[in-house]
Amino acid sequence: MPSRLVSRLEDVASFAKYLGGSSGNVAFGTAIQGLKSAMLARVGDEHNGRFLRETLNRAGVDTEYLITDKSRLTALVMLGIKDQETFPLIFYRDNCADMALTPDDISEEYIASSRALAVTGTHLSHAKHPRRGAEGAGVRPPSRPAYRAGYRLPSGAVGAHLARRWRNPFH
Repeated sequence: MPSRLVSRLEDVASFAKYLGGSSGNVAFGTAIQGLKSAMLARVGDEHNGRFLRETLNRAGVDTEYLITDKSRLTALVMLGIKDQETFPLIFYRDNCADMALTPDDISEEYIASSRALAVTGTHLSHAKHPRRGAEGAGVRPPSRPAYRAGYRLPSGAVGAHLARRWRNPFH
């Protein structure tokens, strides 16, 4: 994010670094409000990945399943701010760590122990078999989802857990 308001990214002289991504923001925000929170994702084994992990840990987020990917970089977004309605973005997500999330990265027991589960992120839209695996497990979308734009069904352990919970989403 730029250190000051400007009109174009081309004119930004310096940037400030912040935690980001919808899942990171939710995990951080719920933790600083006093709720037990965890983040299940992948980050790169580099400065940005360590920054995200350390920032989440300081806020009290459980990062046991924040996997460090040795061969991919953490996704990055450059954001400019001119005013409340003008904020150019550039996403650096090509072959990034969170796009490599697999069902093997997630413990079904850990998911099953949760009282609430928020599934977010563009990484699930690029998974090799998200819809096939979830539909095979009998996953159906909740009858009253909170938000559904760009909805993708997750696979593996996540899909199996959601299949059980979504049969009665208010269980």
